[in-house]
Amino acid sequence: MLPEPLSAAAFAPFGEVLDPDVVGAGSRRFFDSFRIVSPHAEPRCWISRFQPVIEGSISVEELEAHPHSAQVFVAMQPCRFLIVVAQADALGQPEVASCRAFVADRAGGLIYRSGVWHAGMMVLDTSTSFFVVQGLVAEGNDVKAQLARPIAVCATGRAP
Repeated sequence: MLPEPLSAAAFAPFGEVLDPDVVGAGSRRFFDSFRIVSPHAEPRCWISRFQPVIEGSISVEELEAHPHSAQVFVAMQPCRFLIVVAQADALGQPEVASCRAFVADRAGGLIYRSGVWHAGMMVLDTSTSFFVVQGLVAEGNDVKAQLARPIAVCATGRAP
């Protein structure tokens, strides 16, 4: 699978793109897709650091979803990162046919809607820290699904 450039329109079925360039000086923009859906979840934030994936094709064998809350990732410095997402099927499992891959290539981030299946964060060029926000409960914040057949994704984010 060859990733497409991350855009708000293409990513809309899965969440929202956080683009700092859409906010003018002295203004702010609210993002509607960050929702905590469980009454017991409390908003938490943290910083995670990711090492770059190896160039070439990677194999995505597992996806995760968050049933209690949306999840926000904001790159703390400009970077290229790889996003792999899928919708849930009627049973709540990853619908592999809906799987898409995107490459973000600058500052900003994204919001995964609650229940959207996605691969773990993958950065492409340099180790990068992300500010993460999610509503958390005592247990069961991350639901994981092993894929019957791994998804091969071009880790360079560019056509060969």
